[in-house]
Amino acid sequence: MTGVDYSSNAVAFCQQYHQIDGLRFVHGDAEELPFDDNLFDAVINVESSHCYNSMVQFLQEVKRVLHPGGYLLWVDHLPPEYIPDLYIAIEEVGFTIESERTITQNVLAAMRHQGRQNKALIDQQVPAFARQIFYSFAGVEGTDVYNSLEADELRYLSLVMKT
Repeated sequence: MTGVDYSSNAVAFCQQYHQIDGLRFVHGDAEELPFDDNLFDAVINVESSHCYNSMVQFLQEVKRVLHPGGYLLWVDHLPPEYIPDLYIAIEEVGFTIESERTITQNVLAAMRHQGRQNKALIDQQVPAFARQIFYSFAGVEGTDVYNSLEADELRYLSLVMKT
C-alpha cells in the first residue's frame, strides 16, 4: 500500500510514525502522480479532490496508474452545482460508476457525534489564534463547513468507479 500526499511534511510524519511492512509514503501531486502506468489495483481518494485544479487531470492520472479493471474509491464534498461537471469528467475520462451514494447526512451525524470531543481536543492542542481554522476543518457545529452541509450548499458524495 502506498500513501501519497502533496505535503512533504505529512509524508515525513507518516514515514516516521507508521512503519509497517508493505506500507510506504511518497510525496506527490494527484494531478501528476509519480508512478508507472498500470501499477495499482485500487486508488482511494478521500476529501481532497475539491482542492485540485483539474478533476479531469486527476481522473486521467488515476486511470493511468490503475490496472485495467482497477477501482477508484472516491469521497468528497462539492457544491451541488459542480456535481454535473463531476459526472461529465468521469464519463470523459472513461470510468464506469459502480456505486454512488450521497452521504451528507451520515457525515453531519458523525460531526455532531464527535463535535464536543473534537472541539475539546482542538482547545487543548491548538493555539487560540488558530482554533477557528481547526474547528472548520473538523466540521464543528456552527462552522461554515458544517453549516454548508446542513443547508445543502455542499453535498458529500461517495463513488466507486472502475476503469
